[in-house]
Amino acid sequence: MLKGFLHHYYAFGLKVTSDWALPCSQRVQPTFATLEFRKQQAAFFAARVPRALRSQDPARIHYHDLEDGSRYLKWRGVFEFLISPDSQVVFGHSLDGAPAAAFRSYMLGHVFSYALLGFGIETFHATCVVVDGEAIAFLGDSARGKSTLAAAFLADGAELVTDDFLVLGREGKGYIAYPGLPRIKLYRSMSKHLLPARKGQRFTPGRVPKYLYPMEPVTKPQPLRAFYSLVSPDAIKSQTEVRIEALAPRQAYLEITENTFNVRVQTRERLESQFRWATEVVTRVPVKRLSYPRTLKVLPEVIAAVRADLQASR
Repeated sequence: MLKGFLHHYYAFGLKVTSDWALPCSQRVQPTFATLEFRKQQAAFFAARVPRALRSQDPARIHYHDLEDGSRYLKWRGVFEFLISPDSQVVFGHSLDGAPAAAFRSYMLGHVFSYALLGFGIETFHATCVVVDGEAIAFLGDSARGKSTLAAAFLADGAELVTDDFLVLGREGKGYIAYPGLPRIKLYRSMSKHLLPARKGQRFTPGRVPKYLYPMEPVTKPQPLRAFYSLVSPDAIKSQTEVRIEALAPRQAYLEITENTFNVRVQTRERLESQFRWATEVVTRVPVKRLSYPRTLKVLPEVIAAVRADLQASR
């Protein structure tokens, strides 16, 4: 029998038990499934994963479906994980003295996304806040400004649901957004203007690193009012005003599917499930396109425009 877990958490609609300390909430929250994280050594993976799949090669990230139904993930030089066939247990191993922050970051994003697909749950590349009692989600790839815009809303009195990784659940005629990790990732140049009282921990290397800022997120799922898909700054270089455009169902569907967090699993079963899921989501939650100049001085206008849009659609 396996030894007892050291840590118990709640995140993304899951009850998480873990051998690792994780930056997740320990407050009891509504959940739809459980997930276990177990530490293992290299020998465990060597006995279960073909040698050819574990060998180093130029590819940075590996994903493989194994014959027994388990799934193998490896990020070269950082980690390897094995997800059980029922998606309820994840075995992990840190490689080559990888930084703990990087290991936990990919565990709580990429690995979660693979495990949740095993439960039939899609995830979004999105940041979500609560405005006047309802959740709104900002969709977009990295560098679109999701976290910066969310931080501006937080400074304006909103509450954080999750940053960069969103899980939804059906409730009544709509959807709810599950609370994620109690933190937000920002560049220091943004945080000193938007959240000046917060102290962050360096998260990424490089000359312009990102920092993690602890927050007090909501502690229960929130009704999702709308998606706002952020237009790339490169596409609107000459734009000077804030624009919000309601999308037709087909456009909304494309925005939803293009912003799913996990884009590597392309099996027929997953794609068919994703089609049904995205089609249903866009019939129940409005999807809008939000474009604005990427300057700090325009953020109050963006907040006002989004609040006005929410009020007008009530």
